[in-house]
Amino acid sequence: MFTLLAFASCAFAAKAQSPLTPGNIVMYVVGNGVDTLSSSAYPVSLVERSVSLQQLLLGKAPIVQSIDVPSVIGNATGNNNVLTAQGTGTYEGQINLSASGKFLVFGGYGFDLTNGVNTGANKISVTSTKANTTNTGGLPAIPRVIGTLDASGTINTSTACTNLFSGFAIRSVVAPLDSVFFVNGSTTGIQRTIMGATTSNSLSSYSATNNMQAPKIDALELIDGQLYASAKDYIGSPRNQAVRIMTVGKLNDTTKNEIVSPVPGIDTTYPSALTTQSYPWQFVQFNVKGGKVMYIADNTLNTAVVERGIQKYSLVNGTWVFNGQIHADGIIDLTGKNDGDKVLLLGSNAKKLFGVYDVTGFNAAPIDTAALVLDTALKNYAFRGVAFTPGTNKITGLPVSLKSSLTASIVNGKAMLTWATASEIATKGFTIEKSTDGEHFNVIGNIAANNKASNYTFTDASFGAIQYYRLKIENKDGSYSYSSIVSLNNKLAIKLVVYPNPVSSTATIAHSQATAGSTIKISSIDGKTIAVYTVQTGATQTSVDASRLAKGSYIVSFENNGSKATALLVK
Repeated sequence: MFTLLAFASCAFAAKAQSPLTPGNIVMYVVGNGVDTLSSSAYPVSLVERSVSLQQLLLGKAPIVQSIDVPSVIGNATGNNNVLTAQGTGTYEGQINLSASGKFLVFGGYGFDLTNGVNTGANKISVTSTKANTTNTGGLPAIPRVIGTLDASGTINTSTACTNLFSGFAIRSVVAPLDSVFFVNGSTTGIQRTIMGATTSNSLSSYSATNNMQAPKIDALELIDGQLYASAKDYIGSPRNQAVRIMTVGKLNDTTKNEIVSPVPGIDTTYPSALTTQSYPWQFVQFNVKGGKVMYIADNTLNTAVVERGIQKYSLVNGTWVFNGQIHADGIIDLTGKNDGDKVLLLGSNAKKLFGVYDVTGFNAAPIDTAALVLDTALKNYAFRGVAFTPGTNKITGLPVSLKSSLTASIVNGKAMLTWATASEIATKGFTIEKSTDGEHFNVIGNIAANNKASNYTFTDASFGAIQYYRLKIENKDGSYSYSSIVSLNNKLAIKLVVYPNPVSSTATIAHSQATAGSTIKISSIDGKTIAVYTVQTGATQTSVDASRLAKGSYIVSFENNGSKATALLVK
């Protein structure tokens, strides 16, 4: 499930001609159409395409618009960096929808193309460049860059890490929170960084001997709050246990030094070709009638064996069971959405965009044994990633859509939590969890779901100094996900104070006791309104989501019973 949370949009840099359309797809495309693709750096464009069942049957995916990612410093305005990609690096450019569903996330290189493509000092394999030191020929350090694209068509490339995969390729990026990224490289494990950062830290470092650490990861996926990875490698001590799909860390609690665990039942060779190893890349899971199904993009190329392309599995009694394959030669990237038992899948390799509609549901072989080719890349262009646009109704877990995010306020010395749902289907309820450090949470209460659009309130009377809260949103089939984390600080004086400041994700604002109709407004320095929040009557402290603010300074205004107080917020 992707929980859709309300957020304040902020301008960063490259703007699309129009907002993205929910239900469409976006492709990561490399090249300029002129220069022959090589191992050097090339510009990246994000191409929106229209997809529907009717278009799929006609073998079409018409282009709606193309958004250029900044590739020269002069076009990278504000805090943005350039983001380019290797021309022939077919395993790069994987693109994913964030866990909140607010934006797409992808990776690349901070390789400036002001002096041209594949000329002079720029004629170098970009994946081998150092991220933290001067390269051959006087070429400056090339940081690995993480970019996002939101529903309005706004690109953010402010995250450029100088210690990330230096000398190696950047492959896949996922966003468990709106300001947090997990990213993997070709041989250097999994790293964690935050939006706007210049460094990263290890989530699960690569090891050739330690079975507790990551093998050579190919792709990352976030599914129902669990981080997954794909690989064609071995783990164990000695490393003799083949692994293809694995979990990384604990459900919704992935921080550092995480253990990898292979999921049971995924074939490490092939059902009818035991001498040929599978090579999985991106994959998707869906809840359908009867249980879960998973589709895996496998790019093993061997024309003598037909089991190539999209592999289908179903989770039967805790083990994944192979159901069949849909031929899509050399596929690497994969996305999908479902409508009940019917699943629409889109995937790509460097030259082709594939599409298929699987109608057979749980634990049944696909009827279609070959995907349709919807388009072929033009000369001197290469397809990389593909993902559905933000706002797409992509049902992968809990059928709950939050109308407003979890908000925390101090009212009469107690913590008051509020949230609202836009829809609820087969939802069991909400478990409220509290922490003193933001990492280790304990259950403090439960509220049954109304299974309709509703407003909810929970009061924590045993409120301490600094507390963190989150919701565990539970479904009747046992699946669940988590809300964003909010915090309160009871030690703040009762005046207009922003904490922490600078802020990274959630800002806690202490203010005088609010009367009915009080509001908190966040504005840019030049007076442009960014977001307005209604304050709970009687509250003396309110938490707001600041994760989507660009780096910079903002004015926080608290308007209460005709009076107004302001404070500075720094991101």
